[in-house]
Amino acid sequence: MKYTIDQKRAILQKTASRCHICWSRVYLKNHGLRGARGGWEIDHSRPRAKGGRDHMNNLLAACWGCNVDKGAATTRTARRRAGHGRTKAPLSKVKQTERRVENAVGAGLIGAVLGGLLGGPPGAALGTGLGAILGGSAEVE
Repeated sequence: MKYTIDQKRAILQKTASRCHICWSRVYLKNHGLRGARGGWEIDHSRPRAKGGRDHMNNLLAACWGCNVDKGAATTRTARRRAGHGRTKAPLSKVKQTERRVENAVGAGLIGAVLGGLLGGPPGAALGTGLGAILGGSAEVE
């Protein structure tokens, strides 16, 4: 199937321009360029050989090596074979931002409670600030 530039862009945005299996960086301009740095193909999460369709929710970016290794296996099997310990695709930029905000809010609340218990109102304010800073800077997967 031939994909438009907008479809390719949307597929890349789902995983923040990373291979959904090994998480290596892929580049829009290198779609279909085997051997190019960041070269990639459009992979069917559920392979066509097993009934997968060309719907956008079934399409992900995969670097050449991972896509060839995956073959007609499921995405779960391919990620397990990759040996990096990750079972999920990389988050999109939007999801990464949402996760950071959630972490900051949660850490801020925990910091406020602990600070309040240990140091009264001044400790709560300090705990909220520190918790939000530390929670917002946590690595997102």
